[in-house]
Amino acid sequence: MSFTKTWFKDTSERVAATFVEAFAGLWVLQGATDSFNLDFAKKAAAAGVIAAAAVLKAALASKLGDKDSASLNADLHTVDVTPEVG
Repeated sequence: MSFTKTWFKDTSERVAATFVEAFAGLWVLQGATDSFNLDFAKKAAAAGVIAAAAVLKAALASKLGDKDSASLNADLHTVDVTPEVG
């Protein structure tokens, strides 16, 4: 497995997004029903477990897809668009 800079950036973005999405989902569920009542720490812990699953998915994806990406799409290629200086 190759943990390149691109893989790390891609995975970090996916994990952060997954955490926010999971936390928001838990927040909405709490407001939608009285039977789903978690305090802030439990919501954060649940979202963290879900985000950790995103890390495992990214590691697996680098084996099955593009080794430099956290995507399962093997045809996905990252293009460096750094502007030329000079």
